[in-house]
Amino acid sequence: MVIASAKIYDLGYVYIQDANAAEYAGIYCTGNSDLVKLYRGQEVTVTGKVEEYFGFTQLNVTSVVNSGKLKTIIPVSINPSDSILFANREMEMYEGMLVQYVNPAKGGKIHITVPKPNNFADYWVSTDPNYSQGRSGLVQAGRQNSSNFSSLYVSVVADTIWKTQDGQMEVPAVVTKKGQSMDTLIGVFNYGFSQYKLLPRNNDDFRGFSVALEKAKYPAIPGSGAVKTIHNNVKVLVYPNPTKSILNIELEGYNEQFVAGISDLNGKVLLNTNASQINIEGLATGIYYLSIHGVKGELISVSKVVKQ
Repeated sequence: MVIASAKIYDLGYVYIQDANAAEYAGIYCTGNSDLVKLYRGQEVTVTGKVEEYFGFTQLNVTSVVNSGKLKTIIPVSINPSDSILFANREMEMYEGMLVQYVNPAKGGKIHITVPKPNNFADYWVSTDPNYSQGRSGLVQAGRQNSSNFSSLYVSVVADTIWKTQDGQMEVPAVVTKKGQSMDTLIGVFNYGFSQYKLLPRNNDDFRGFSVALEKAKYPAIPGSGAVKTIHNNVKVLVYPNPTKSILNIELEGYNEQFVAGISDLNGKVLLNTNASQINIEGLATGIYYLSIHGVKGELISVSKVVKQ
């Protein structure tokens, strides 16, 4: 099942998870243009080669088959204050899986304990606002580059610098403060630089947060009954292609609002806009994918564009 996607209002990267396993069941997927088409909750069969990237396991995908079925994955519950669990490296079994930080005490909360421990967009959370880092779980949001893969649709960030640095955040920034709390925090469990981090996918992964957050507008899945069908007579024109700067987009047979997104070959979303022109001058020379979605999230087309 797809637990995170490259779609707008999501993590920006594709993770899949075996719905029938509770350990060693999730993995990051890369290297195939069909990954861009996936929505969270879809059942897929993915084939590829398992690789290690700086200690992080990923699947270099050769084929993607969508069964057409939908299912919700229940996150694995973890106590972020369980220092023994982290110290014994038992967390490895949850790498790439959907996890939720919870307080096992009845009515207990999850608290931000160390709002800015470093300059890497991280912060620590725990079941007690006074616990140290040794009894807290690490969270990252607002940063995307070659070695950081957190969401740009999460408001709760360690510093306002992440609004524009290492990716343009798409939601208002809410700076972390000691003592801010929530009922539950959900995300994909990631490993890098010898640390495990929880990567929330969007603001909806913060359940019962003490500060009001903008709700996610995650696109509905085609075929789920929540969106209308896009007919085959919709024609998408993209020009000039190749281009050094401006891409013009025209849709024939579709007169409603659309969202255009530019992704790299790994499915990472680099730009989103509802305008009929996209300026890609700032992107490196190479091949990218242009995805067009309807206003309700329905996929209209995916095509290749070349940046000169």
